[in-house]
Amino acid sequence: MDYPVDVFDIEQATWIFANNIEPLRDCFVFPASTENEPSHIAFDGTRKRADIDNFKRDWPDIVTADRATISLVDKRWSEYGIGDFIESPSVKYRPLVLSDKAVVK
Repeated sequence: MDYPVDVFDIEQATWIFANNIEPLRDCFVFPASTENEPSHIAFDGTRKRADIDNFKRDWPDIVTADRATISLVDKRWSEYGIGDFIESPSVKYRPLVLSDKAVVK
């Protein structure tokens, strides 16, 4: 299973893509077969897996604050004296967390 990315959310899709790409491994150039045809380039920004990609190490899960921490910070925001309330980025990215462990299996 890959992350349930909202492809219409450009910020989220770009963030996931940029975190999942290694240029030497995940960029592919397809040269034109004729001079009238353009060359093509492709990028693999998906989470890598041993069973599909022959990937040899554990893949880290997305890191976010837990709900209790988010709630505590939200509740005490005005005490911190750091300006207008800003929603935690973790709220947006929590649905992408695949497990309660640091590594996705």
